[in-house]
Amino acid sequence: MKRMRLLALFLAVSALVLSLAAFASSASDGEEFFTVLNDSVQPLDTAMMPVMADGEVYAPYEIFADRSLGVFYSYNSEMYRLTLYNRDYMITFDSLAQTAYDREQQYQIRLVTNGAGTICVPLSFVCEKFGLELQVLRSHPLETVRIVSSSDLGADSFLAQYQPELVALYLGHISRPSAEPSGEPQTSAAPSSVPPEDTSPPPEPKVVYITFDDGPNRNTASILDTLDDYGMKATFFLLGSEIEQERDTVRRMVGGGHAVGLHAWSHVGSEMYSSGEALRDEIERAAGALDAVAQVRTRIFRFPYGSSYSEVTDEMRDAVIGAGYRYWDWTVDALDYEQPSASALARTVIRGLDEADSTVVILMHDTATTAEALPEILEYISDGNFIVRTISVGDMPINFYGDVRTSPVD
Repeated sequence: MKRMRLLALFLAVSALVLSLAAFASSASDGEEFFTVLNDSVQPLDTAMMPVMADGEVYAPYEIFADRSLGVFYSYNSEMYRLTLYNRDYMITFDSLAQTAYDREQQYQIRLVTNGAGTICVPLSFVCEKFGLELQVLRSHPLETVRIVSSSDLGADSFLAQYQPELVALYLGHISRPSAEPSGEPQTSAAPSSVPPEDTSPPPEPKVVYITFDDGPNRNTASILDTLDDYGMKATFFLLGSEIEQERDTVRRMVGGGHAVGLHAWSHVGSEMYSSGEALRDEIERAAGALDAVAQVRTRIFRFPYGSSYSEVTDEMRDAVIGAGYRYWDWTVDALDYEQPSASALARTVIRGLDEADSTVVILMHDTATTAEALPEILEYISDGNFIVRTISVGDMPINFYGDVRTSPVD
């Protein structure tokens, strides 16, 4: 009798081992993983499940809600942009352009979704950038994806200690009842004399870049207030000579998620446009001021008066590219430097938005009239079929010359 019980126990254990081996084999295809953050085993939640794509492990960005990793996130669903950051580093993923960029470089990086449709980031890339350790462990019955920022346990020690917990977690996961079908048959709608609805896709939204030149100054804070009221972000091309005078405004701008570019140092044509070298010196001087005040480096630039201004030469455009910058012009000019009324200014911008066929780059300046007209402009954008974005080094520049160079000029 005792032998029979031992035999039954042996067979049961053997069956469990064989089943675990089978599950481990399926896990090698990347279908399901355990997720561990440092030494914390996460629930087997389909929405939070890592996934394998093109030989890379991806995981939902929301795992960084666990503050033990020291990385935080912000997702802008309207602009399809995900930002991961900590005190020392920040990187933004643009899911539409399939790129990522930090302050110095652009990367060809795509985001994927797991079986639940959750947005996932490439873990090896993210861990490298934030100094985290990524471990993909051959555990049973599923492989384990472990992200480590701080732990006393190495990979082998972790598995030796936590393997029973992983098995128990999996057994509880597979024992949960799956959702039952409703049992209600799906039937087609009865014929009707009512004409069918128009099922054609809606028109693609226009991308809008809201940009401001010649700041920061005493009007910039009011402009930032209005942008905050509408939950929109803008791009500010800053004069280096004004950055030190408005340091709190610049810090607020950067901290609020707005993009910043450079607009030379002086805005005095006889000085900045005397030569390519002189322009480059002005840009680098402005870059130094921005870095000193806000600890930010930018690689976007706008020529005062635009890249087609009569004093701007090929040498100067080459100097900007050679210094590692991409320059932007505009497609809609608010003409606010002519000091129109606020209502006339708003009508000019709104007309430009209506007439544009595709991407819109609005040029405005940090003037009192612009600040007064801005609520009407943003209200129109908010109510329309638009996506507001900020300019980054990863965006293809829009300028009067179609100049999209990114490498230094020989």
